Amino acid sequence: MLKLYLPFEYNKTFRVSQIFGVNPHIYKRFGLEAHNGTDWACPAKTLICAIADGQIIGVGNEGWSTGYGKYIKIQHEGYQSTYGHLKSFLVKIGDQVKQGRGLGLSDNTGFSTGAHLHLTLKETDIQGNVLNRDNGYFGAITSLPLLNMPPNPELIPSSWSKEQWDFWVKNKVLSEQSLPRATMTKEEFAVILRNYDDYRNKLGK
Repeated sequence: MLKLYLPFEYNKTFRVSQIFGVNPHIYKRFGLEAHNGTDWACPAKTLICAIADGQIIGVGNEGWSTGYGKYIKIQHEGYQSTYGHLKSFLVKIGDQVKQGRGLGLSDNTGFSTGAHLHLTLKETDIQGNVLNRDNGYFGAITSLPLLNMPPNPELIPSSWSKEQWDFWVKNKVLSEQSLPRATMTKEEFAVILRNYDDYRNKLGK
């Protein structure tokens, strides 16, 4: 099964500013039941990365007052992802990209009230045809439960992760239920907590 990751560089994420399926009164004008993606309030010029391996099938600009503005679309194995409201592109149609490859920089183009990234995710068949196009979102589905933290080759396989996880479980600080998503491994979650601890230490908390 294809594994999907957050659309940012390793150890970077941002506040989710709008989830899937909200504000129907705003998106009715686009023929949608409600918001058809996930928005992150990332600053302008944030590097946006591919959520999985795939091929670039769309690079375009819907203008300054409608839709995604400057956007990139990727066909993955079983999914199609669209990244909207960008400032500039680092790829072109036909490019094969790996997960984590920089695609472009975020901005405030299109139907937007501030700099952010909009990610739309759709399921597709093996030919790349979008499934469930009549679901009220033109086939879009909620992406947050499917996204994992971007991998870091130096940390994910490290012994520190397993030892730390075992220590937390033994001392009843964490349990299997502590994992935020079923698709996230113990090692990945331990790395996230380690980075969180480092961040709090820098803040003196």
